[in-house]
Amino acid sequence: MIERELRRALRERPAPGEREAGERTLRVLRAAHAGLVPPPDRSRLRPRAVVIALLAVLALLGTALTPAGADVRHWIADRVNPEPSRTLSRLPARGELLVSSPAGTWVVRADGGLRRLGDYTDAGWSPRGLYVAGARGRRLYTVEPDGTVRWSIVRPGRVSRPSWSHGLGYRVAYLEGHVVRVVAGDGTGDRPVARGAAAVTPDWRPVARNAMSWATRDGRVVTRDLDAGGTRWSATAGGSVRDLEWTADGSRLVVLLARAVRVLGPAGAPLATIPLPPGTSGRALSLHPGGRSAAVVGNAGGVVSVPLAGGEARRLFDGGGRFSGVAWSPDGRWLLASWRAADQWVFIHSPGARRGAPDARRVVTFSQIERQLDPGGDGRRGFPELGGWCCG
Repeated sequence: MIERELRRALRERPAPGEREAGERTLRVLRAAHAGLVPPPDRSRLRPRAVVIALLAVLALLGTALTPAGADVRHWIADRVNPEPSRTLSRLPARGELLVSSPAGTWVVRADGGLRRLGDYTDAGWSPRGLYVAGARGRRLYTVEPDGTVRWSIVRPGRVSRPSWSHGLGYRVAYLEGHVVRVVAGDGTGDRPVARGAAAVTPDWRPVARNAMSWATRDGRVVTRDLDAGGTRWSATAGGSVRDLEWTADGSRLVVLLARAVRVLGPAGAPLATIPLPPGTSGRALSLHPGGRSAAVVGNAGGVVSVPLAGGEARRLFDGGGRFSGVAWSPDGRWLLASWRAADQWVFIHSPGARRGAPDARRVVTFSQIERQLDPGGDGRRGFPELGGWCCG
């Protein structure tokens, strides 16, 4: 009778997603009911109460579902508990988050407060968090953290993926279509650097403020000295590059591929290739401030920790569906994973990360991120992309 009531309720208001997700969930409910719930007195049990109770159990189990199952979870959550499961009240570590969505670019303060900087689609911090570079359409802007525009430039094509140089932030790199360009920190001297760039944010080598690296569309990584001129080195990445980042000491360039992380030396020599766990699809990486490990997320596989010296990558958080970004806190003790499929931010506490061996002991999640970063409700909601966790 319980199965019949549940099936009837689902038929009357079908949930989004595939039939297989519902069948998997029903099998879980059968097992849970058989093993955890004592046999009820069917003569006194009301069918409506049974359905409500099972829907509540289904909502609790929803976080373990696949992307199709995530739609089922959202459908049930909207009917059982329409409010956010946990409001974004405060960050678990010092510093501020920079995020961009169709509703604009926001700064999320440590106390959970929100400050909208402007209508930008991509954004990046300056080295000490004094400024933000924002892209919108054909314009690149530099703004203060209160939203005051310092300068802007306009290009014929669409601009994206701004990246400040390290140190005093004398330069900003960005993409115009597939062209890498560089402009001075005061908005002067805008010039092209190279063509054929992949849609990957360029990065600057920290100990050589004039050296910048980027990925090409044909699967290479290039590093160039912008003052001396000419290419320092060019290396085959071993696949399509998804992300890249220099370690803080400038000794290694870490390159994310779809199924592996490749570590290159300062002159481009390969140092290590670490496969990602089976089922993981790399999309974004973030290097721990200590430089011994990288956190990786993607379209599947949850959150993965990769030791840069070699060894086996392992999962820190096993969540179904797509993750769109990842960022370490400035103190290196918390890792934020942006879980797009679940509309959540997942903060993972890693007390062992300073020793180069992240060990997740505590997880804090905040739900309904899209809604919380569109308080105006203007209908332009979309899951936000991370622009960095800066300057605690």
